[in-house]
Amino acid sequence: MKEKRLKKQPPFTLIELLVVIAIIAILASMLLPALNQARARAKSISCINNMKQQGLGFNMYNGNYDNFFPPYFTNGIQHNWADQLIQDSGMGVKSFIDSALAPDNNYRQDKVLNETTNAGHLYTGYGYNFRYVGGANGLALNNRTDRASAKLQEFRYPSDLYVVMDTVQDNGLFNVGWYRVIGKYNDAVYSITNGDNGMVDGYRHQDTVNMLYGDGHAAGIKVSSSINPYVTLGDGESSDVRTTNPVAWKHWSGGRTR
Repeated sequence: MKEKRLKKQPPFTLIELLVVIAIIAILASMLLPALNQARARAKSISCINNMKQQGLGFNMYNGNYDNFFPPYFTNGIQHNWADQLIQDSGMGVKSFIDSALAPDNNYRQDKVLNETTNAGHLYTGYGYNFRYVGGANGLALNNRTDRASAKLQEFRYPSDLYVVMDTVQDNGLFNVGWYRVIGKYNDAVYSITNGDNGMVDGYRHQDTVNMLYGDGHAAGIKVSSSINPYVTLGDGESSDVRTTNPVAWKHWSGGRTR
């Protein structure tokens, strides 16, 4: 009696292989958003750590200069506030680079590192509250918006005071960090290309703006509109903000009246 030869069965049929591929695709689609969120969260934590380092730098500067905050810009060797903290505290440039500003055409981290202009590190990814905290050259100018640099004791609410925040240059492209930030939304900036000021960046950390406060702590603020974070942060520059929006005034001015 002849033995029957058993046919070799393929390890997978085509249908089984397609089912496995489909399952892998489904699992990947479920895991990728979680991985992206974890990556974004890690970048946000790195950003907060940068701000804490900046807070220590401000603290050292306050100690060296009779409790004054640095001016946002000087026409001399020290340049802008970031350069002054680097010089006075020994901080590295990387403390002013947000890892969320990837070196590509959207957020150019390389501009911070490699394009140090004659005016210093203008392209830092963090903007300084120059209206209320640091004046130009440390001196008051002949208008309301450029005050003299503040002393720490001038702020009645330092723990509420916005000092430094995620900022992009107001060139309409939202592609480059900028060293100073204005305290109100202006839709005209979308057609401006000179980039004189910075706007609060609500995109960088997925509708969260990271903030360094006057007492040195740093935290994220969830904003309701990424394109206009001022809906949440408030308008800090209107002449009657103290009476029309006391909460915004408290955060932008820290209670400073001078």
